[in-house]
Amino acid sequence: MKDYILYQDRAIVKVSLSKIYYVTTHPTKAHAVLFVTAEGNFEASTSLAKIEEESTEELIRCHRKFLVNKDKIAGFNHETRTIMFLDDRVSDIACSRRHFTILKNQWKNI
Repeated sequence: MKDYILYQDRAIVKVSLSKIYYVTTHPTKAHAVLFVTAEGNFEASTSLAKIEEESTEELIRCHRKFLVNKDKIAGFNHETRTIMFLDDRVSDIACSRRHFTILKNQWKNI
């Protein structure tokens, strides 16, 4: 499994891919992303496109704003087109119409 070197406040930490639920664009900082885990959010100065390139098949694009770890998905809500996670501490995220069916089929085949 791949490890990422990330920032939380002023600390530098190593986070395993197996702990990451999803990656999203940073809401206030340009050219930064947030790695969301059950333990908290971690920052990195990169782009979603670069992370998508580097990760083989673990992190999958589900929206222009999100990359999701398919191993952490608990299910899908068809009505709202959202992805639900195994841990209740992690909020559900949106999935675009374009990616919804593809991601759902990949998840079923795990």
